[in-house]
Amino acid sequence: MPDLRMPDVNRWTILAAVLVVTGIVIIVVSLISGSSTGDNPRLSSKPSAVEPLEPIDPGDVEQRPDTKDKTIDPTDPFAISFGKAARREVTLRVTGNGSVNVAVSYRDDKQESKRVINGAYSTTRVFKGKFPMGMVAIQIPGKLPGSASRASCTIEIDGVEVSTRSTKEAGALVYCIG
Repeated sequence: MPDLRMPDVNRWTILAAVLVVTGIVIIVVSLISGSSTGDNPRLSSKPSAVEPLEPIDPGDVEQRPDTKDKTIDPTDPFAISFGKAARREVTLRVTGNGSVNVAVSYRDDKQESKRVINGAYSTTRVFKGKFPMGMVAIQIPGKLPGSASRASCTIEIDGVEVSTRSTKEAGALVYCIG
């Protein structure tokens, strides 16, 4: 007749089981505690503006504009340029809760596109160039019926918001340049 008693569990088997369970608990705790996006900017869903870094090569200093003495002229935003020419995706967005006058231009063609939008407008283009790469001018068209009471413009370059402005004032021109 066979022996039906349970065999004794070896000490090494118990030690291995304890180590495996401890490892699983450590992994689960680290995954749960690392899932918050508050401290880690890489895990946040909305991209933030990129702050300029100091150049590695001292010769690159001339590529950035001196913003203390000059500002970008909205009538000709592409008169000055800075940064390294690179291929980038530029998205220009305008939103308003009614009709808004919009003028859009890119560095690559310098041709201004003018229109009146009602609600939202977005355009994206990929091209090679230096900064600033795009310009949006918005204006609320006065106290006309259907005019917006607020409007905003945004410029994103490679998915990063570089410029955003808003207005509630009728007739005032607001520029986003980036």
